[in-house]
Amino acid sequence: MRRQVLRVKGCFAGSKTENLLEQGDMGHEIELLLGTDVRDGNGTTRAINWCGGIVQDPHPAVRALGFLPEEGHGVYVARWCHGSSVHQYGLYALQWIVEVNGKPTPSLDAFVDVTKTIEHGEFVRIRTVHLNGKPRVLTLKQDLHYWPTWELRFDLETATWRCKTVKALDSGVL
Repeated sequence: MRRQVLRVKGCFAGSKTENLLEQGDMGHEIELLLGTDVRDGNGTTRAINWCGGIVQDPHPAVRALGFLPEEGHGVYVARWCHGSSVHQYGLYALQWIVEVNGKPTPSLDAFVDVTKTIEHGEFVRIRTVHLNGKPRVLTLKQDLHYWPTWELRFDLETATWRCKTVKALDSGVL
């Protein structure tokens, strides 16, 4: 009979196993009753461009790394545009925004609600947590002239992406 050893490589962040198993666990045999996590496989279906940074819920590849901020929430900065406000003030990808001006941002809806109240030229205090777990606070200046806030949303019924302006200097369409 061949013997095998199983080792936990990692847990999907936010999964039911996250608090029961740890990376590197191995050893004696144990029995655990675990529920199944439902994954729809749709990937990213919504993203917000705010101050030149693309903010979204953490996509599955990031969650597969097994890390979420200790707050247990936040919106994920997936990309940033050169020359944008987020670039100039140092808010880069691989970070979660967990607070804007002292208000928690546990979801994209909460993030949009907070950022909609910020005016053009206003300074904004952002609390972030990097993918490596390091927290950081920074300030940036919102520029709605060159970097209006807009949202991309995927409509599952029609299989199309829709773009909507959230906040800009004028009411023109992008």
